[in-house]
Amino acid sequence: ILIFRRLMRYSNNMGFLGMCQSIIDLTLLLSFLFLIRSSPLIFPKNLADLNDNLCRFLTYLRRFVIHASSWIPVVITFDRFTFVLFGHNHGFKFMKKKFNLFSIIFGIFLIIALVDIPNLLFYVKDDLCTASFAIIIVTDVISITFRTYIPFTLLFLFNSCLIRATFKTWRSRQ
Repeated sequence: ILIFRRLMRYSNNMGFLGMCQSIIDLTLLLSFLFLIRSSPLIFPKNLADLNDNLCRFLTYLRRFVIHASSWIPVVITFDRFTFVLFGHNHGFKFMKKKFNLFSIIFGIFLIIALVDIPNLLFYVKDDLCTASFAIIIVTDVISITFRTYIPFTLLFLFNSCLIRATFKTWRSRQ
C-alpha cells in the first residue's frame, strides 16, 4: 500500500489501482486469518458453526472477498488495454479520473454482492455451517464462474489484444 501510495502522485492510474488491489488482498488475508479460518489458530471453534447469522455472514464474506480480489486484475488490465490502444482519449477519456475508476470498481463489487446472495441461505445444522444440496451446488458454480472463468476469459481477451497490437506496431516500425 505504501509503495502504491507513492505512485499516486503521477498522472497514471497504476498507483490507484495497485492500492485498490493491495487493500482488497489485505482485507482477504485478514478476514481469512481472523474470521473465516481462525480455528484452531485463534478460536477453539469455527466461528461459522456458532449460529446461523455468523454462518451466513462468514460464508457470504468469504465468497465476496475472494471474488473481489479476482476482479481487480481485470480492471487493471482493462485500464492498461484502453490506455495502450486508445491512450485514454476520445471515448475512454473517462478512465483518466480516479473517481470514475472507483465507480467502476464499486459497480463491479455491487454486482458481485448481488450475485453472492445465495450464500446468505446457509445455516447451522448439527454444529456445522451448511445448506441444502441445491444451494451448495449453485453457490459453488457461481463462485467458480465469478472467481475463475469470467475473469480469466476477460484477462485473456484483453492481453491477447494488447499483444497483437504491440506486435502490429513493432512490425510497422521495421
